[in-house]
Amino acid sequence: MKVAILSRGTLPISKDSIKGTETWVYNFIRKFPKNNIKLELFSSGDSKVRIPIHSLHKKAYFNTPSIKNFNYRIFRNALISQAFIYKPKFDLYHDNTNCGDLIMSWAQFINRPILVTIHGNLFSPHLSIFFSIYKHLNNVYFVAVSQSQRKAIPSLNFIRTIYHGIDTNRFVFSVRGGQSGFWAGRGTPEKSPELVVKLFNKIKQPLYLAIIRENDKSQWLKNKVLKKIKSDRIKYRFRLKKSMMIKRYGKSKVLVMPYQWEEPFGLVMIESMACGTPVVAYARGSVPEIIKDGQTGFIVNSSEKDKRGDWIVKKTGIEGLLEAVEKIYAMPEAEYLEMRRNCRKHIEKHFTIERMINDYVETYKEVVADYKQKKQN
Repeated sequence: MKVAILSRGTLPISKDSIKGTETWVYNFIRKFPKNNIKLELFSSGDSKVRIPIHSLHKKAYFNTPSIKNFNYRIFRNALISQAFIYKPKFDLYHDNTNCGDLIMSWAQFINRPILVTIHGNLFSPHLSIFFSIYKHLNNVYFVAVSQSQRKAIPSLNFIRTIYHGIDTNRFVFSVRGGQSGFWAGRGTPEKSPELVVKLFNKIKQPLYLAIIRENDKSQWLKNKVLKKIKSDRIKYRFRLKKSMMIKRYGKSKVLVMPYQWEEPFGLVMIESMACGTPVVAYARGSVPEIIKDGQTGFIVNSSEKDKRGDWIVKKTGIEGLLEAVEKIYAMPEAEYLEMRRNCRKHIEKHFTIERMINDYVETYKEVVADYKQKKQN
């Protein structure tokens, strides 16, 4: 079986990938077993992987100054069209461009099965209308990365839910951690770094922010986050390399992620726990599926009007975050070290890359067989 892996081309796919989707694609390719399934990647020319690469541009779009954010989409479409030109060569297309919206208009002309891993958020109102236009297609299959993700558009042709997994050999377990809080992600309102800064300004503990700067949100980041830092205890870095991220996870006391959207998965949460560092997060999206409340961190309801569960922390909003973080800082050492061990065990049991790839291998076979059956009927 030959499978085309479609990526966005916005950033290169390599060991230094820092955004969630690109990191996922790199690890998927790196750990995919050498068997009778052969992969080829459609991405930017500066990607560094061990499989053949097809590209339209030598450099990733993000690293090309003349291509602005609003132009990324037309270049992504061009890359997808190139991939479909090769359709006689492939038995299956595996789309990792976002949530499948980019490939739907092409899919009706492609007599090949397409598997979409939904890396984005489906809760935008226009998407349910958009996908309903293509409900007649029988060659597009969807993988959700969490059960919560399915709720937005349950009518999609979901074939399976497959949680993300990581290489636990790469994410080294740190027995004791450190004193600093940690936040990591895109510097955008939905990831809410400003709340974490506000929180750590208040509790007077050290904090480290690993920020991926989005060009169209740079002014918001400057005014709402960076200007609010009131102490040299709070430090930040842009585009922290993955090797440094792993060290930072291990050196941290707690990862705090007050998501303001329905987080589809949140790779940083499982990366942090793999290194032993517990997570405090709002009960949005996948969070209740990933954190074991009171064992690998704490889940907090985002407001009194939006209660998603009866969690250990009863306060809501930023007061709830404050209570949860202070609980972790106040824990007796033995209890905190036990929580760190629980974090690692939880990841080893549920979120390894080996388990994830096995699930995808089974899904590849299932999709190809199902589509073949449909064509015969």
